[in-house]
Amino acid sequence: MPHRSHQPRRAPRARRDVTLGAATALLALATLVLPTLAALTQHADDRPGPVASRRSRTDIPRDVPAVAPVVAPVVGPVVAPGPVGPTRSGSAVTAADGQAVRHLTWPLPASCEDGGEGASGARRAARLPSGTGYTDDPASLGQGARLRRVYAVRAGRLQALDGAGPADGCDRWRWEVLRSGIPAAHLAALDQVVLYDYPPEVLQDPSRQGGVRTGFFEPNPADPRRYRLALATVLAPSEQLLTMAHEVGHVVSLYPDRTHPSRDPRCPWVIDDAGTCADPSSPLVAFYAGTYTPAQRSRISGLYADRRPSPEELRSFHATAPEAFVSTYAASHPTEDFAESYAYWCLYGTSRTAPVEGASTAGMAKRAFLEAEARAGRLDPGVCGPWRGLVTRG
Repeated sequence: MPHRSHQPRRAPRARRDVTLGAATALLALATLVLPTLAALTQHADDRPGPVASRRSRTDIPRDVPAVAPVVAPVVGPVVAPGPVGPTRSGSAVTAADGQAVRHLTWPLPASCEDGGEGASGARRAARLPSGTGYTDDPASLGQGARLRRVYAVRAGRLQALDGAGPADGCDRWRWEVLRSGIPAAHLAALDQVVLYDYPPEVLQDPSRQGGVRTGFFEPNPADPRRYRLALATVLAPSEQLLTMAHEVGHVVSLYPDRTHPSRDPRCPWVIDDAGTCADPSSPLVAFYAGTYTPAQRSRISGLYADRRPSPEELRSFHATAPEAFVSTYAASHPTEDFAESYAYWCLYGTSRTAPVEGASTAGMAKRAFLEAEARAGRLDPGVCGPWRGLVTRG
């Protein structure tokens, strides 16, 4: 769940997962979405229950009480003492963050960005494994994408699942960067890592107005506590970090233990077609309760009442309050808003020099909310430190 298109002109963040026009159609693969459900009239145990309103393709939370807005300090560019030096990005990086990533290789060598060690041979042989619960359709990677590698995560290491041999040095380096920013509980629930890229003609195609899909998160249908991360490898270093942070944001928002099965139509937020109910204590529900105004709730609920909103409608919704979102894509749905806001907070804290879309304070209230949640211990306050340290490297 980042974003930017690999095109001559940097495009809106909708690229992190998909083009904005197709965003809601593909969110079911990338995150926590729901195909259209018929009206529910009974509880799972068949006792009579209240009639539920028709649920949309992407469900919108109901009956989530609002809470008082959170105010957190806004920081400017930080000069970190010690080996890190001044930050080029304005990230809230500390000397400890810099020390924590001294062992990581980043940015990756140019040979890795060109496909990696022996990647051309691996690409010919690699295949999405079947029988693991996850999709084995290569088309799920995005239009024009080419599968590079598929790995299982076992005891913190990559284990090839694609029949293309062990991980090369580039993929091991990339894995160490990825795992450094995943909270321990969520890392333990990570099943697979999929890597893919795009040929130059796809990246440079001017007809792809929305760019390319750069990553997605996929829960295992057989066990939604487990998940797969898929990442494109043909991005600038800063975009790769934003992509990683966005997709991890989807994981942090609910998984691995903040859901429970329920077909009760009174559930405040059903997140998939299996009737899974978001726990009221989840970071996603807290984020929605603490950062969405009544007007915004009403507007987005109307957009998703019984259909997918059009790209024009989503752009119009963003335009009503651009300062509330770190990017245009964040306004496409609350789940994407959480992931986008988490990505910017994780890498830049509440710095005014974060590369958000629009004004320097765009989405600041939501980043401040996440900062307050971390200070209160409801989000891991230290897990983003390594990535903030890497941001200073370019």
